[in-house]
Amino acid sequence: MGLQAEDPFNPQYSLRHSNHPLAPFPGEGLKWSSFVYDDGTTYEGLTRDAVPHGMGVMIFGNGTGGGFHFRDVRRGDKFEGEFQVGYAHGLGQMTSERRGEVYIGEFYAGQRHGCGIRINMQPYYYLLQRGEDPVTAYQRTHLDIMKGMEFRT
Repeated sequence: MGLQAEDPFNPQYSLRHSNHPLAPFPGEGLKWSSFVYDDGTTYEGLTRDAVPHGMGVMIFGNGTGGGFHFRDVRRGDKFEGEFQVGYAHGLGQMTSERRGEVYIGEFYAGQRHGCGIRINMQPYYYLLQRGEDPVTAYQRTHLDIMKGMEFRT
C-alpha cells in the first residue's frame, strides 16, 4: 500500500506542512516565535501551529513548561535543542543550575533517551556562588567534574 504523508514511519513525516523543498505537501511552514506561558516558562524558537517544533530554547517557570512534555524540571532549568510537537526530541542540552547538572545528548518524547553525557557541575557552581573567579573555580574543580561524568550509550 505504501507510506502516506501523515504516516510517522514515512521519512518525510517531519517535513509535512513545511516549505522544505522535499516536503510532500508544502505549506504552513515553521515559524520563529517567542512565548511566555502562564507559569513563567519562556520559549523562543521554531514552531508549527504555535507549538515548539524544530530548534528552540525553553526556560522553565513554576510549572512543567507551559503544558509541554518534560519530566523532573525545576524553575530556571533550560532546554536547548530539538523539539517535535512540544516534546524535547532529538539532540539537546538540559541545564539545571539548581541541581548543578548538565545533560548533553539524545531525547525522545521529552525524556533522556539514547546516547548522552551527564555532568555534575555542583562543585563549580558552589565556588561561583562564593564569589570565586570563573577561571579559578574551573581550575580547582575540573578534575572532580571529570570524575563524576556519567556516559549513556
